[in-house]
Amino acid sequence: MNFFYSVINLVGFLFYIAAGFAAIRALCTYDYFFNKKEWKSTSFVLSILILSPILGYCIRDFAQHQKELLQFKEIVKQESSKSETNNLSLMRICGSFSDLSEKDKEEQIQIVFEKFYDSSLNGKCAFLNQYNDENLEFVLKIKKDVKRELASIYNIYDKSADINSWSNFQSVVTLKNFLEHAPQETIDKEFSKWDTDDSAWNRVILLDSIYLSNVYLSRFPRGLHEYEARRIILNDDFDPKYDSYRITSNFDGTTTIEVINRSSYPAELNYDGTFAKGYVSISGNSRKSISIPNGYYRISITSQKLHTRGIHERVVCNGGYIPYDLELQRDYRTH
Repeated sequence: MNFFYSVINLVGFLFYIAAGFAAIRALCTYDYFFNKKEWKSTSFVLSILILSPILGYCIRDFAQHQKELLQFKEIVKQESSKSETNNLSLMRICGSFSDLSEKDKEEQIQIVFEKFYDSSLNGKCAFLNQYNDENLEFVLKIKKDVKRELASIYNIYDKSADINSWSNFQSVVTLKNFLEHAPQETIDKEFSKWDTDDSAWNRVILLDSIYLSNVYLSRFPRGLHEYEARRIILNDDFDPKYDSYRITSNFDGTTTIEVINRSSYPAELNYDGTFAKGYVSISGNSRKSISIPNGYYRISITSQKLHTRGIHERVVCNGGYIPYDLELQRDYRTH
């Protein structure tokens, strides 16, 4: 079928070629165009010259739309046959969907929802995270339903006399989805409780949210609870294999990082983490030490001259000493 539409596409291209020949014919016989005896030939050439590009465009446009639709259906078939659909699959489907015509989108969007999303509130929000910008009737309906459900659920929890009931809020909908898809008046109602630093932090703790810790830092970048917010975020962000090394203190103290550069070329140490961010240059055949506040950090050591990809890792700084010894000495130019 794809080959069939490729042939149709070629036919459309041939109409462009016909228009080109007609243009050449018209230029070569320009003097005859004003001869009344040649009016039939003139009309024929002009008709080809005008109609051929239009027909060529319509035919090729139709063939291209059909090929895009076939490609989209094939991707849907491939992804729906998998035992589990991941984010990469959903992005692949969304990317192919964006190439469809508006008419095809209207016809296919409900199929996408039924095959790859469930009708739960979080499922609808996940769907909107991919297709929120599409001005389609089905998407607008989902948006309306989600806003109504989110407003209703929030009001139920907000009116509850039991403050501990908020701990169940995220079992119904994630706070990220709530803040992205709830009606503006509902979001304003929540953030009216964030009027001071302490009241904002109380909401973060009440809702027990890593996502809200990020929101707190965006609203109070130098707030009274900045360290606690960063610790919550980084404890979750850090590689699970380091669970046994998680820092539960208040990050008192420092950790020393030393780099020994045994090559003759300069290198650079970059660090970015809980309470510090920066870089240090280490010249060839030298060593350098830095002390950074305890926490979690991403470390990278690179050099434009060293024949190495450098060191890139995440480390726990909980006091003590972390050495890096660079021994590779070859230059790219020697290879």
